[in-house]
Amino acid sequence: MYQVYSLIDITKTDQHRHKSDDRCAVDQQSNYNVFEQCLMLRSNVNIHSRPVTLHRDVKEFAFGSRYQGQHQIWFMEFDTEQPDYVTVQQLQEDFHMVPMISNLKESININNNIFITQDPQNTNIVFYKNSTLKNTE
Repeated sequence: MYQVYSLIDITKTDQHRHKSDDRCAVDQQSNYNVFEQCLMLRSNVNIHSRPVTLHRDVKEFAFGSRYQGQHQIWFMEFDTEQPDYVTVQQLQEDFHMVPMISNLKESININNNIFITQDPQNTNIVFYKNSTLKNTE
């Protein structure tokens, strides 16, 4: 089982340009779509639930050092069809520098509009495998 924590809004709203006038909800869904497509670059995945929003201190996670204190964090779990077929390192490689839409419901300041997984200062999405981190408030 893999866990993902994101400081970027990946809310699954099921809203699309032709279905909704709510620009924020449409952009949130766009981010979720990009997120899901990146997850499936190497293997089909089974997503166990929609991303949920936590309000947590980021020091519990491996986010970049520029992020400190309490922030909105999007969390979800998934697994791959083939156990152990995809590694956390591969997920980090697949997501690094992928464009996304910012200024949605994030509590961080984003100045680059990309997912970052390999920068000690700016990492904004992290992956774990079989984590024992507490995923509730």
